Amino acid sequence: MNLLFLNSIEKETYGGMEEWIGLIADGLIGKGHSVTVAGRNKSEFLRRIIKFNENIDLFPMDISGDFNPVTVSELRSKIGKNKIDLVVVNFNKDVRLGGLAAKLGGKARVIWSVGLDITKDSFVHRYLTPKLINGVIVPSNALADQIAKFGYINRDIIKVIPIGLSEKENQIDKETAQKELRKKYNIPDGRKIAITVGRFVDQKGHKILLDAATKIINKSDEITFLLIGDGPLRNDILNG
Repeated sequence: MNLLFLNSIEKETYGGMEEWIGLIADGLIGKGHSVTVAGRNKSEFLRRIIKFNENIDLFPMDISGDFNPVTVSELRSKIGKNKIDLVVVNFNKDVRLGGLAAKLGGKARVIWSVGLDITKDSFVHRYLTPKLINGVIVPSNALADQIAKFGYINRDIIKVIPIGLSEKENQIDKETAQKELRKKYNIPDGRKIAITVGRFVDQKGHKILLDAATKIINKSDEITFLLIGDGPLRNDILNG
């Protein structure tokens, strides 16, 4: 099978979905499939993605508007040239650009890979999205329900595929790792630790978490919250 992943993430940004694409691309190539990855020209995403597997076919693009005819035409040409069977899209912009290119090409099916709820109850979403995708994959049942809440995406076409990691041999045992973590962050033995991992951006909800964590800590000092990640809101979170 020939697959094309389209991800229009900003040039300087790299997060969990981009990492997932790299892992999936490497695994698919290992099983004999052909993988093309399209993204913004000179982006951090494309710079890192090729490190997963040198056989990934990179397709740098100057991505602009959601319905840009030049971008759609370039994608349609690439889909035809590489005989793409399946286009995997991420953002709403990708749904429109990749979906239109695939439909104009006539053969490739489109899968929307969603890591968080970015659906909207608007005419464009209601009218176009169901026409441009053939299926949706999400990492949890809760997100599947959110995606289907407006009714224009049929719950039956949403497939839940939990995100996993490749098996790796642990360098240290769990007990030793816990001790090292407590020592590194000066966390007393017996105190509970709550950890969240994610980019520091609005849609991850760190500000809501910080508000809730503050209320919990004010009532009890028996828990420590660790926020792991980076992003444009890093300073706001540190100073919050």
